[in-house]
Amino acid sequence: MAEDPLHKHNNTEKKKAAMKVTLLSMILNVAVAAGKIVCGVIFGTISLLVDGFNNLSDSGSNIVNIVGIEMSSMPADKEHPYGHARGEYVATLVVSFIIIFLAFELFLQSIDRIFGGEKTEFSIISIIVLCVGIIAKAIMYTANRIVGKKYSSELLIATSVDSLGDVFASIAVLVSLIVGEFTPFDPDGYIGALVAILIGVSGIKILKRTTSELIGGSLPPHLIDEIKKRLLSYEGIYGIHGLTVHNYVNKYFATVHAEIDADIPVLAAHELIDKIEKDFEKDTDIYLTIHLDPVILHDSEANLLRTKVENLLRAVDPSIALHDFREIRRSLPALVFEVGVPFDLKRTDDELKNAIYESLYAEFGIQYEYSVEIKRELIG
Repeated sequence: MAEDPLHKHNNTEKKKAAMKVTLLSMILNVAVAAGKIVCGVIFGTISLLVDGFNNLSDSGSNIVNIVGIEMSSMPADKEHPYGHARGEYVATLVVSFIIIFLAFELFLQSIDRIFGGEKTEFSIISIIVLCVGIIAKAIMYTANRIVGKKYSSELLIATSVDSLGDVFASIAVLVSLIVGEFTPFDPDGYIGALVAILIGVSGIKILKRTTSELIGGSLPPHLIDEIKKRLLSYEGIYGIHGLTVHNYVNKYFATVHAEIDADIPVLAAHELIDKIEKDFEKDTDIYLTIHLDPVILHDSEANLLRTKVENLLRAVDPSIALHDFREIRRSLPALVFEVGVPFDLKRTDDELKNAIYESLYAEFGIQYEYSVEIKRELIG
């Protein structure tokens, strides 16, 4: 049976497992970095030196991970009612700048080696250190990947990806040493520059990802789909829209609009909404607040109008959706509704609204007043 992607995590168990794998990674990174840096200095191998400093920066990232894990477990307080987990992002930003600066410095050293004409000294010890490093990084990749997937830890999954990249970087350095020994061409400086670029790209990716999370990144699409599926599984929920999720690393605060039959009693509607909110809090890491949208289901005239408007919207753009449709009956009746628009749709809200009004007037003329509100959303 597949694991529920929204299952509630045991934060104590998660912290222990994450701490163990992070400490293991830090010890291995320090040991491997020391061996590579020493060999790089002794034998004048710039690519090996660059790779060693890369591993040393990884151990710094491991320290940030430890700080992040500890901060995530701190309870909320008056100054931080949503907890302290986002402090992890601030620390990660600092590390990303260090990685980028280190990559730049190592790239300059590699360029000096390319134009300096110095011959790299081949050493069996360097080969052994590199092979040990490759094995160590493979262990780190596997351990972080397994624990990260089990506990849905983006921090550990990112660490595993970085470790896998380091495996290929070390293989490149190993090939460089062998090629330099058995051919007239010494690729040491070129490989060093390549590894430095890879380190810089890694730092930029970390910076970009962390900045996105600080600004307020969205949930992965499969989790959004799972939230929608779970909500629609409740009898009495006929549609949802307007999902908004705030990510606080180890928990999420979300709001959503849920469509419910307008004819059911208010208390019954409240009981249904209350049950769903409590179920999410009990079974997931999502603290959900639901806004109730009453929809008329048993009025044939209103349903026919709704169908016509849906067809009009589909003609304007197939990706937009009709929400919260109401026909207000008075001397001059009105059609009031929201239009859910995907964030990645290029047309502006004003362009869409003008096109919708043109379609409404072409279909119904002036027999209705129209009130259309455009809402950008994650799901429809």
